[in-house]
Amino acid sequence: MYEFRRSSRLYAKEDVQDETRLPSFVCVGAPKCATTWLFRCLSEHPEVFVPDFKEINFFTVSRWGDDYESKGIDYYAELFADPGPGQIVGDFSPNLLQDPFAPERLRALLPEARLVVMIRNPIERSRSHYHYVRNRTHYRGYSLPEILEDPSRDPAGFLSQGLYGEQLERWLAHFPLDQLLVITTEDVHDAPEQVFRRTCEFIGVNPNFVPSSWRTVANPARSLRIPSLYGLNLRVSRLLATHDLDRVRLLLKRAGIPRLIQRLNEAPADNPPLSSQESHDLAAFYREDNARLSQLLGRDYSSWLEVTSGD
Repeated sequence: MYEFRRSSRLYAKEDVQDETRLPSFVCVGAPKCATTWLFRCLSEHPEVFVPDFKEINFFTVSRWGDDYESKGIDYYAELFADPGPGQIVGDFSPNLLQDPFAPERLRALLPEARLVVMIRNPIERSRSHYHYVRNRTHYRGYSLPEILEDPSRDPAGFLSQGLYGEQLERWLAHFPLDQLLVITTEDVHDAPEQVFRRTCEFIGVNPNFVPSSWRTVANPARSLRIPSLYGLNLRVSRLLATHDLDRVRLLLKRAGIPRLIQRLNEAPADNPPLSSQESHDLAAFYREDNARLSQLLGRDYSSWLEVTSGD
């Protein structure tokens, strides 16, 4: 589990210049729940401005990152300095949902922001996240059954990031329900056009725009030939973006170099299914929180935890 921390201060609108354009919507997560798909679709929308990299995660403070405290509000505002006329501004930060202190930070600065929450069958989310990390880092840590035995062995949040009821309860303590749009990955798979239109209506842009990405599966299972190269690619991009070298990063991106490196380093992968015992144990782990989620949102999610016998 990430070691999230409360901040020494909270930024407010008064801390930025009047002409500064800050996000009017934020996608707060969860990871491995089709956030990349939505990011790509909205990036194409002519009425939307989002920075060209996901996972800004400014409002989270943990061992994962502390831009909120170390870089401050001017850094965050600069990320949204170039929207076109009439464009609304958005922030995609999938790791915010799990941070217990992120809601108060976001509420202090963006009290009227529309929040997009993307969730998925937590059993499948944990499986996908676990193999995503294994495929990219040659992870040799604990298995999912070992983490279930001792949740302190879960520093990457394989299990904890699927506790949507607990997480949404904290967000709803700071934002009214009508400021949240909850989307399931199953909805994206079944009716991507409808989900995209609903999202556009929610954030206040033309819902009739048709992005080329809405039938493209984002982040299919892949393994890496050289895991260290994947991390290096990300670190260089983030370093350029946060050290006044963003023009260089954009030139490299427009030339297709980071994407070319990524493609050459990837190979198709087949993530193994969960065993029957693993599925049952995960269903038991999530049952109480899943009931909490259903009560919060007034929608029955019990089917997520229906486990058939056999492997």
